[in-house]
Amino acid sequence: MKVLRYTGILIGLTVVVGILLWILEAFLGSSVGMAAGVAPLIGAAAFEGEFFYKKERRIPEKAEKRAFARMATLVNLVIGAIGYVGLMTVLPELRTSTAMIATAVTSVILLLLVYFVSGFFFGQVAKNKIKVEEKKRAKAAA
Repeated sequence: MKVLRYTGILIGLTVVVGILLWILEAFLGSSVGMAAGVAPLIGAAAFEGEFFYKKERRIPEKAEKRAFARMATLVNLVIGAIGYVGLMTVLPELRTSTAMIATAVTSVILLLLVYFVSGFFFGQVAKNKIKVEEKKRAKAAA
């Protein structure tokens, strides 16, 4: 697992999803809402699961899934902290203690979501790859 690769994929997918949502809202007048924000997390974890499977040819163990989930959570924490500090320079009302407490609580909830979603999709992609290969082998043998 490479931190820079994961970070690049996450940022790239975030930009692409943001542009697609902007286009969707501009041309169709409808908004998917904030739920689409989880798409880059799922995509980045899926890409990493794919890379893991190509290299190892096996399903990651629980310890490996947890290690990936911790790394993904840490990357998202750093990106979020940088973004929040940037927003605080533009929006001084975010510097109040009430806003900071609300942000901290929300961040903890979101980071837990990142941890579980990342670990799940990291392992799930490798598991799906094995099933696809088994089906191909069964078809070839038949």
